[in-house]
Amino acid sequence: MGTKGEMFLDFEGDEIRIFHFEGRWWETIHTNGRVDGTLVGGHGGGDRGIIRSFCSLLAGTYDGNSITDIVTSVENHLVAFAAEVSRLNGNVVDLRAYEEEVRKSTHQA
Repeated sequence: MGTKGEMFLDFEGDEIRIFHFEGRWWETIHTNGRVDGTLVGGHGGGDRGIIRSFCSLLAGTYDGNSITDIVTSVENHLVAFAAEVSRLNGNVVDLRAYEEEVRKSTHQA
């Protein structure tokens, strides 16, 4: 979802549907089951790359920059969850206050 519309991706099928807020109309793009290689698999096929990078890190052959540390990963997920709370409630979410709320609700304060 963005400021101009919302996109729906059918991982099992062959289409991307876009709802345009301005004019309130739908656009459908048929992919024949493929976009840049594949739509099949976790995260549109991206999980395969994550696992490859992780295995090469464990083997000592990793030379890329696609793996983040756990702190960065958790922070990135908190941003996404806070954005969803903001969308649902129609207000701005203070990220640090939201993080504290999450920590208290999981007993990790």
